[in-house]
Amino acid sequence: MKKLIYFIAGAVFSLSATALAATTIFTDQGNFADWYQDAVLNMNKKGIITGYEDGSFGASNNVNRAELAVMFDRFDTYLANHYIPTYIKKDSGVNLKLKKGQEFSVRLSDPGDGGFNFDPLEFSKSVLNISTYQNLGPIYWGGSSDYEGAYTAGDFGNKIWTFVTKNTGETDLIISISRPWVEGSSQVEFEAHIVVEE
Repeated sequence: MKKLIYFIAGAVFSLSATALAATTIFTDQGNFADWYQDAVLNMNKKGIITGYEDGSFGASNNVNRAELAVMFDRFDTYLANHYIPTYIKKDSGVNLKLKKGQEFSVRLSDPGDGGFNFDPLEFSKSVLNISTYQNLGPIYWGGSSDYEGAYTAGDFGNKIWTFVTKNTGETDLIISISRPWVEGSSQVEFEAHIVVEE
């Protein structure tokens, strides 16, 4: 049961870089093994694991059902509070009311089929920032070594933009595509009206 908890902690929080190893949080932290130390400290920082009243973590103690329920409940609360919604083409036209510092993502199919490219995104840079951008390539069907197969099937992959709200205010977000050599070929793939509050 303990290894299950450590595995979940490591898998969920592996993307969060931690510099917590030098910080002493638990009285028995000096006995932690390298393979779980960062995961435990990271989960403590997020409020999921708090340890025992005497200040110890108790790495060799068994986890009972009540403790497991509390940890999963805290984890569920953490996810609910840190969830980043992702919008796709069918969500175009959405109105978003967000708080300052909140994130959201837009995931769209790469429009390379037909020679389309994404135009520069339109939004107020005083209200929004792009925090990350991912260019996910096409899926090569059936593990085939014929890399053209995905393209002939029209799969050019996906693009994912993650935005973070920077300041209070309003902005429209418009993501359009066009054929660079064809005047007037621009068409909107996604748009949203965003209101950011304190």
